[in-house]
Amino acid sequence: MSRDRRAFAPFAAGLVDAALVQRHAFAGDLLAQRRVVLAGDRSGAGAETLRSHGCTDLLVVDDLATLLTDGVGAEWDAIVWLDDVDDLGDATRRESLLDALTREAARGIAVVVSLPGAEGLATAQGTTGGATYEDVLAASARFPGAVLLLQAAAEGSLLRRADAAPQQPLATELVLPDRLEPEHAEHFMIVAGLADAVARLPDSATLRAAVAPVFVRRIRSLEAANANLLETNARLGRGAQSHSGPGAITILTQLRAATERAEAVTAAAQEQATAATLRSEQLEARAVVGEQHAQAQTERAVAAERRVVELELRAADAERRVYELEARAGAAEHRGAELEAQLSELRNRRSLRAADRLKRLLRQRRRAS
Repeated sequence: MSRDRRAFAPFAAGLVDAALVQRHAFAGDLLAQRRVVLAGDRSGAGAETLRSHGCTDLLVVDDLATLLTDGVGAEWDAIVWLDDVDDLGDATRRESLLDALTREAARGIAVVVSLPGAEGLATAQGTTGGATYEDVLAASARFPGAVLLLQAAAEGSLLRRADAAPQQPLATELVLPDRLEPEHAEHFMIVAGLADAVARLPDSATLRAAVAPVFVRRIRSLEAANANLLETNARLGRGAQSHSGPGAITILTQLRAATERAEAVTAAAQEQATAATLRSEQLEARAVVGEQHAQAQTERAVAAERRVVELELRAADAERRVYELEARAGAAEHRGAELEAQLSELRNRRSLRAADRLKRLLRQRRRAS
């Protein structure tokens, strides 16, 4: 761990940021036993991490832009680019490379790429540019079947999906989960063509430590102020041994000023702690409101289901009545046909009788004549 409390992992090439190691480890779990092209691995830790996670068939390239211009060969299954922060931090460079990666993803090649967050630690360290959450959403929408992941609290390398609530990591304890909103992500990971593999992997963190991102900056400020105060006290103490009278008064004045600055820093840190507590209380209140809303929606869903069941019963009863009426109508039609047949028979009989009567009258007239 460095003096500013950032976690590092030892490799042959030197000390590597644990957050970067976590991204490569996650990519290795996704792409184990596949043929992978790794680009932008300036520290050399990415290739070692991928190989240790099962990516033994690995091609390491320095310039991904040239590779994309020439086209990735059919013998490779995936492209991993998680290290070249400078290139992906520049908006123009980022757009050009993402367009090329999108074309490769459309050909069926899996893509795993990370973008430094605009408000994350990468920007705070002085790198240019950085992608906002809206930029990343627009970029991930270009890739077919893309999954977006967030990396927050770079000191613990917490990696989770953007479209789901954070799960309990297997190797760490997540406490005080403030500043886990997408806007505060240290890095964004876009994974294309591996949705099923991502779904099988849980949220995780690299270190076996308690991840509390909200207090990291406050602790750093306090440590920096304390170190500054100790250095000032030591310097003034060394000078006080050889000064007296007006010189001692000057030293005491400087000591008071340094003390006042330290007290101001401490007060600012306390204000940040108070704001963090208030933010936590607000989040708890929002959670309670959300639970109440969910309960109300559940009750509405139950009532709607009950109403649907009632309507289905009424529809079944109506269908039964329709069937009965159709049966009665069929019987009536049958009875009408029988009556029509009887009427036709009666008419035939009457016609025969009339014909007989007419014949008898004709015979009687002939006889009379």
